[in-house]
Amino acid sequence: MKKLIITAAVVTMAVLFTNCKNTNESSVPQNIAQIKAEIEQILKVQEDAYMQNNEDGMRKLASTCVDSLMFVNEGGIMTSAYGWAHDLDNGYIERPHDKIFQFYNNVVLVSYIDKSYFMIAGDTIFLDNRITKTFLKINNQWKMISSCLSRRLVNYTKPGRGNPVLYPEYAGVYQVSPTRADTVLLINGNLYLRNTNDSERTKLYPLDDSTFMAKEYQGRSIFSKDAGGKVTHGIYEFPDGQRIHIPKVK
Repeated sequence: MKKLIITAAVVTMAVLFTNCKNTNESSVPQNIAQIKAEIEQILKVQEDAYMQNNEDGMRKLASTCVDSLMFVNEGGIMTSAYGWAHDLDNGYIERPHDKIFQFYNNVVLVSYIDKSYFMIAGDTIFLDNRITKTFLKINNQWKMISSCLSRRLVNYTKPGRGNPVLYPEYAGVYQVSPTRADTVLLINGNLYLRNTNDSERTKLYPLDDSTFMAKEYQGRSIFSKDAGGKVTHGIYEFPDGQRIHIPKVK
């Protein structure tokens, strides 16, 4: 099986590399409709098995893959179809949709969006996902050889209470770089953020008197004062705790 996986990986890379270097349409199979229907059927088997959320469903999932399936999940990696099938979430809130197919001879890439959930200690966690799968035709049979998952940025944090009296102090211009500045606007009692390269405004929701978030990103914006109580800079805190300090210039 290891030899088979190595061969599959080499074939996949070779086909993709060739396609990048050469736009010759001969690299695209002629029977795309038939191939798509076959892959769609495998995806349907996977989807239904996923919803079973039991040992029989996990066995069906594993059967659609090569044994040494490569699964990449937000930086983590697994090389086992059995492990992948036994390490999934509990089910779908939204089944796969917005599928995109790409065809390269005997390799097919499929990417789609779904929304899943898992339960732990009585709590339900919702997960918005972008999934990309690679299928390779081996011995005249399509098998999934890799699956990559990335979480889509949806903020489930609940807003808290801020102090609107302080909001006028936060409004102003914050210099991110020589060519980019973030402007914090106070409009109808709410704070909005707009950067140099974007005409759209992003609404900020308070977590406390000085910390804010937006629905569009998972980090936090913090307004910081000096010893005299003057707002001197903003802090953007990434979800992993890293911070960047942005001076207020106006």
